[in-house]
Amino acid sequence: MARYDGKRLRGIIGPYIFRDGNSKKHTIVQSKAEKVTQTEASQKTAGVFGNASVLSRNIRDDLRCLTGKFYDGTMINRLNTVNRSIMEHCFDKQTEIYTYQSDSFNNLVGFEFNDYAKLSAHIWVEQVISLEGNNLTLSLPTFAVPTELTMPVRANEAEITVTLGQYVLADRVKKQREEQKLTVVNGEQVPAHDFTFEVAEGCLCVLSINVEYFQTHQSIKKPLNTKTLNPAAVFGAVITPGTFVLPPLEKTEFKSKASPWSRMDK
Repeated sequence: MARYDGKRLRGIIGPYIFRDGNSKKHTIVQSKAEKVTQTEASQKTAGVFGNASVLSRNIRDDLRCLTGKFYDGTMINRLNTVNRSIMEHCFDKQTEIYTYQSDSFNNLVGFEFNDYAKLSAHIWVEQVISLEGNNLTLSLPTFAVPTELTMPVRANEAEITVTLGQYVLADRVKKQREEQKLTVVNGEQVPAHDFTFEVAEGCLCVLSINVEYFQTHQSIKKPLNTKTLNPAAVFGAVITPGTFVLPPLEKTEFKSKASPWSRMDK
């Protein structure tokens, strides 16, 4: 309902809104926004988008230790787009059920967190990922530095970090991230190395690699990574067989240990 104060109208009349301008010397007339009704199909699509956004946010949170602020400006949107595409493909709109295979998230493999410093342009060795029972392993062959691991001019040492995130998509729970590190020195041959993690049944396991460069002198270790030099990427995305069961809390003599599992939608 609109009111007239002797000078101007204020309020709503039919499809129009009358309000004061910034200077209060003139009146602005706007059309009321029409109510938007989502169809059942659009509501389901919005649900898929929401689930993909939650997964992407948790992956980003878990990998903040690798990326920090050194990711490109399109990373968040690119990650959302990849996960939404995957989850839409796995979602049956009739039954409203997601059906995942072990390789459903293959399109996530190779995702670069910084297009200005791609990991694929810094590591020139083939990584092999294998799942045996509840052990997920990323294997690196013997390689030489700097021939097969690119080193910037001032760097004489690098730290390769492999991070594992585990996500139970149906229950929206995740496990606290785990990571393993390998330090390599410029000019040396690096022996073959395995990064092995114990994983739960029925969860999405995302393995990511980051390379952090250092200039070391005596006991001083200076980090060299920047916005344009922080190679990090996803190198494995596997859904383990079986059905997830939340493990019971470990108990000590005096109290129970905190669970490493938590809600994804906190």
